[in-house]
Amino acid sequence: MFEKPLGRVLVDYGYITNYQLGEALVKQKQNPALKLGDILIELGYITCESLNEALKKQLDVFRTPKESGAVPKTAVKEGKLDIGDKKLSALIRLLIKKKLITEEEYLKELGED
Repeated sequence: MFEKPLGRVLVDYGYITNYQLGEALVKQKQNPALKLGDILIELGYITCESLNEALKKQLDVFRTPKESGAVPKTAVKEGKLDIGDKKLSALIRLLIKKKLITEEEYLKELGED
């Protein structure tokens, strides 16, 4: 599974703006050793508490099947997928659309959990 990037979580939950994220990412590109959260705190865009809240939300997004692109077990049992379903991650939809994997192959992999 892929987790949602911290910057996206911060923007999506209203902690920072896209502009602020962009500015922090530019600073991070100049010094890759710095963590994004530390840069945002240094810039005064978020507090340490806000960063911790966002990190928890990032973990929740990662764990939540609805947000993470996991397919409900009923779909696996029935052997049916709707590639237009928003519950599927964009990557899985793209792989199926480009015929790099089949729905059956994907369902088989899910069944091996």
